[in-house]
Amino acid sequence: MDLGKITCGCGNKKFEESNGFYYCEECGEQVQGMQETGMGDEADVYNGTYSQYHRRRAAVVEPEPQTQQSEFWTQLTQPDKPQQPKYEDVEMKPYVPADFGSGISSEISSEDYANELRTTYVMGIELMIEYQCQALVEEFGVSPLICGLTGVLLLRFVAASQVFDEKWASQIAEDSEMQIEEYVKVSRPHSEVKNEPRNLAGKRLLIIWLKSLRQKFPLSLSLSICYLACHIAREPILPTDIVKWAHDGKLPFLNAFDRIGKVFGNPSAKCPLSTDTMFRPFKIIGWRELESQAGYIAECIGLELPPVNFSALARRYLKQLQLPQEEILQKASMIQDWSMPPDLWLSSSSDRIPSRVCVMSIIMVAIRIMYNINGYGKWEKKYCSTPISPRKRKQRGKVGTETKKKTVRGSSYFLNCKLDAAELLGGLEVTYEKIRGVQETSVNLPSYLKLCKETVFGAPSDNKEKIIVDNLWKPFEKGCTSNSAAGEPMPTQDDVSVESVKNRSLNWLKSNMKENGFHYIPPRHLGKVKNVNYLHYETKKASGGTRVFAAHADYYILLRVCALVAEADIQYMYKATSKFEKRLAWLEKNIDRTLKPSSVPNLGVLSPEDNDEALELCA
Repeated sequence: MDLGKITCGCGNKKFEESNGFYYCEECGEQVQGMQETGMGDEADVYNGTYSQYHRRRAAVVEPEPQTQQSEFWTQLTQPDKPQQPKYEDVEMKPYVPADFGSGISSEISSEDYANELRTTYVMGIELMIEYQCQALVEEFGVSPLICGLTGVLLLRFVAASQVFDEKWASQIAEDSEMQIEEYVKVSRPHSEVKNEPRNLAGKRLLIIWLKSLRQKFPLSLSLSICYLACHIAREPILPTDIVKWAHDGKLPFLNAFDRIGKVFGNPSAKCPLSTDTMFRPFKIIGWRELESQAGYIAECIGLELPPVNFSALARRYLKQLQLPQEEILQKASMIQDWSMPPDLWLSSSSDRIPSRVCVMSIIMVAIRIMYNINGYGKWEKKYCSTPISPRKRKQRGKVGTETKKKTVRGSSYFLNCKLDAAELLGGLEVTYEKIRGVQETSVNLPSYLKLCKETVFGAPSDNKEKIIVDNLWKPFEKGCTSNSAAGEPMPTQDDVSVESVKNRSLNWLKSNMKENGFHYIPPRHLGKVKNVNYLHYETKKASGGTRVFAAHADYYILLRVCALVAEADIQYMYKATSKFEKRLAWLEKNIDRTLKPSSVPNLGVLSPEDNDEALELCA
């Protein structure tokens, strides 16, 4: 074919053939009206110079998979790069020279909306984690190692979730349309959001994508990742600590959206949702959900977790109980090393016994073994046989001699000296009342309203809003003052005149046991007890189908304060300890059965003749 007579719009006269069409070698434009048909030169049709051109199809290059997570995270943090036009879009649009400034479209595609939304959301969660790690390190003395661990955990979890796949946005949109009913009323878009992508029902895809992201990455994920990092770093931090600090505003969770908004600034055109909509939590999850969520994250990224730091947690609990640490910890560590209960590992199951409750169960068993707390009425003998005044009741557990005061130097004497069971139980009663009093005073209406004003709802945006908030706050302050003034003092032990002074403490304990669903068992007598070993308590079913929790006074006093320190329900603590005791009994029974000397085969004794025959065979 003679192409010498054809001239391209750019002035070039050289062309090349591809798939039957001719393209300019200089600008890549297709010759309009010319095609290679294979019929010879006489069949070629030439229509003169052409005025319209089409771009040549560009070779499609498949993107290489990202093998390193650091590169993946770098792509999320970098600004969006201009994407190459797809072949289908190029084929349908006429070519416009770039000189006229109209080659780049001002419209935002649905892919741009989806990419900007998910990148902003993940970066917002990363900022929440950064703020929380800073608070844990600076205010609570946690190791700075968690700052590096949280970044790796978040990155691996984001990669495992596959929310940055190319088909994620379209798949979520299709799933939302499949849930549309047959006769659904299509909502009309508002003028300010009329250009946003919508599904067939007219719902905003931005909101649908945001709901999907919140299911994959709930805002509570930041708390779970921080707790998981503390667990890996072997820090004695509990899920109850994380939840409590988030409630009190000491961890930036409820008010983190305000700080994130200052970092992100005004919403962009590709992501018009405000930081209040995206990063303001509706609630704070409980400790059980937090621990199971941390276990789920570890399972998703294939992370093999160690058990909890038993020694650090046990020391913390013994310090709160004001008990001798070294003696009890040595016995508890032996029990833990021998039994290795599976509840010391994190799990995604919410039905598992929490790890902190398992640690406290081991401590309870160690205390019962060391002090022989098996229902022999040691508490009744010392504290229920003579009248006890409230002043003496408060002084239980204090120093009894001057020599002990000098050795302890002002601290509680039973931290450094060995006690009998009665003194131990008396000190635990004082500890229980002290901890309960602190918890009751910390949870009141004024403190809660102050938390909502300063943390939950954030600071006012301007002076006018501040004046309105202050005016609305004054009636609540007056109500809180009047309620506290109208409260009547609790009756003291001296005000009760109906009961005898001798049985007052015992009747009070029985009443407390009944309130918590327990039944009081009288003390055991050594002369009538057949088995003086470790006593295992079990529940029984009542006539109405309810469970009856029976216990002696000694065991109940120990159980009550341990449940309070571990922040668990007392009946749940009872069941968890019973489960651990059954595990110990099972291990002891099976080890005793499998390691008996009778299991070794009887080889017998060789006679002198047999011995000579054996020597000949060996020779």
